[in-house]
Amino acid sequence: MKIENVMVCSSNQEVLDRAEWIVISVVPKSGEEILRPLSFLGDHRVINLMSDHKLPEIASWIGRTRTLVHMVPLPFAAKRIGPIAIYPNNKDVSDLFAPIGEIMGVDDVKRIEALAAITGLTSSYYTLLLEIVKWHSLL
Repeated sequence: MKIENVMVCSSNQEVLDRAEWIVISVVPKSGEEILRPLSFLGDHRVINLMSDHKLPEIASWIGRTRTLVHMVPLPFAAKRIGPIAIYPNNKDVSDLFAPIGEIMGVDDVKRIEALAAITGLTSSYYTLLLEIVKWHSLL
């Protein structure tokens, strides 16, 4: 299926060369290996989704970019109800992602780390709910 505004690129570098906004959504353990060889531009707007890498570390891999924001989306974003936490607070990022949920911009790294840790609990919570539903089917 062909979609008019989507193109397939031959490499990650070609993706960067053709894009203004870059969303880093790779497995964290592969992040450095994937990002270091790429040439980011000063005009790129970068959003990081890797939970265990801090922005200064990512900046050391990619260099200086126009925007570098850490984002913590919750599963509810799939239903466009958010919340989506970003650090540091950035109006352009907020405006871009507002259609998929409520943006919670924070300017304190400790707050984004706490929010990221809390979101890590959602998986355990939903696993527990699934087990409770299974028990109910045994009754």
